[in-house]
Amino acid sequence: MLHRARQAGLKTSIDVVSEDSQRFAEIVLPALRHVDCCILNEFELERTSGIATRPGGRIDLRAVEAACRKLLEAGIRDWVVVHFPEGATALGHGAAKAFHVQGSVIVPQEAIVSTVGAGDAFAAGLLYGLHEEAPIECALRYGICAAAACLRGAGASDGIPALAECLRAGEAAGFRTLEG
Repeated sequence: MLHRARQAGLKTSIDVVSEDSQRFAEIVLPALRHVDCCILNEFELERTSGIATRPGGRIDLRAVEAACRKLLEAGIRDWVVVHFPEGATALGHGAAKAFHVQGSVIVPQEAIVSTVGAGDAFAAGLLYGLHEEAPIECALRYGICAAAACLRGAGASDGIPALAECLRAGEAAGFRTLEG
């Protein structure tokens, strides 16, 4: 299906589903040569690449970057995007597409109603940004702000207002700083 979509001139993206199995490399890796943008969380990235992303419990950005490079080498055409509670990263091809890091919105624990749908909200914001040809830094920010808004609702989309409001709320709350 991805191959046919690319042949038809469509941009393709995949958003991987978390499951506790060893099938990731077997299923995801062969599909990557037909993918423009691959969106995963750190668990899915680790299972697909075989590279530990949270040794000792903390996100390791160098390991995330190495794992992203491995997926790019498997054939992804544009971007590998990884989201995790602390933020998100993107890695693309070429000098203009360096490793980009965006910290998550600072959301107080007591403001979180549910995490259901936060990853999907992130993907929606990111894909909207890419569709609108925004720079990857903006697309990551769209995704991060949409995910933060999602945390405030009980369902997968209850807490998500229009993008402009998500962005204003993110700016007002502030963003985490992530370091290597």
